[in-house]
Amino acid sequence: MTQFDELLSAPLPAVADNGFSVQVMRRIALEKLRRQGALAAVVVLCLAPALFVFPWHEIGMTLGTLLPHIAGSLAVQLAVAVVVLTLLGERAYSKL
Repeated sequence: MTQFDELLSAPLPAVADNGFSVQVMRRIALEKLRRQGALAAVVVLCLAPALFVFPWHEIGMTLGTLLPHIAGSLAVQLAVAVVVLTLLGERAYSKL
């Protein structure tokens, strides 16, 4: 090995951080929080008019008529039973 190879393979000494990494991570977290807040505000502002325009009464009446028929369906009852039994089996298996 040459002297150059030895210099490159030697570990570098530790650099004093003096809290720089913590400050950078805090700044990144705050920026991420600001962006998420801005996105949430935009979504709320875009969806707010839908609360006043949507025909909520008609949707509620339709669901009130359809849901009892859907819930009485054998396929839906079997699907719910499978989900419940799967969750109960998973819980019992995890306690073993």
